Amino acid sequence: MSEIRKPDFIFLLKKQGKKAGKLELFDSEKWTVKFYSRNKAKKYRLRASGKWFPKGEIKYFNKWEVRDLLWKSINL
Repeated sequence: MSEIRKPDFIFLLKKQGKKAGKLELFDSEKWTVKFYSRNKAKKYRLRASGKWFPKGEIKYFNKWEVRDLLWKSINL
């Protein structure tokens, strides 16, 4: 069954000109989840290369957590 929700952001990742993957961010409100925090930052659910991250659980990330995950995954 395909996903009916549309991603809010799509990042196409390439390494040395070859396709490495696709990262999709879905707003948490699409799952009717409301977060109350001091900074009122939006939270997102991640799908990497067609699979939900992390596998087996529903977890939401702030935009700076997504940034940190991307930078830690790059091997320089």
